[in-house]
Amino acid sequence: MSGEPRVQVDPNDIRSGKNTSGSEMAQGVIVKLKASPTVDDEVDLEATNTGVIYGVTMQVIADGEWGNIQIRGRAKVLAGGTIAVGARVMPTTGGKSLTATAGNSVLGQAVTAGSSDAIHEVELAGPGGCEMPG
Repeated sequence: MSGEPRVQVDPNDIRSGKNTSGSEMAQGVIVKLKASPTVDDEVDLEATNTGVIYGVTMQVIADGEWGNIQIRGRAKVLAGGTIAVGARVMPTTGGKSLTATAGNSVLGQAVTAGSSDAIHEVELAGPGGCEMPG
């Protein structure tokens, strides 16, 4: 088995988003639509465990610039800690992913294992995510 990511994305699963957070967004971070946007499709990091998830950045997006946001499919996601294959993942500080806990928002399911500050693969649940049961 190869260690190379096997990301799968259809062009219909990509949306454009504008970063107006005040700083650069890394590749693979979890974002939400901004609550009070100044332009359509304005995104910000999703750092709360209970927020509404929009998608994952597909490349570094400089402040004030537009970039691609993946909303469905298998995505490269930046981990915020150790994540096992098959675990449901949620957003945490800096838009990184962690193993989901009861009552929190779920980005999707880990397809590959994750470790702190490394990219792993997640099958996305889709825009909005879902809630972890429990």
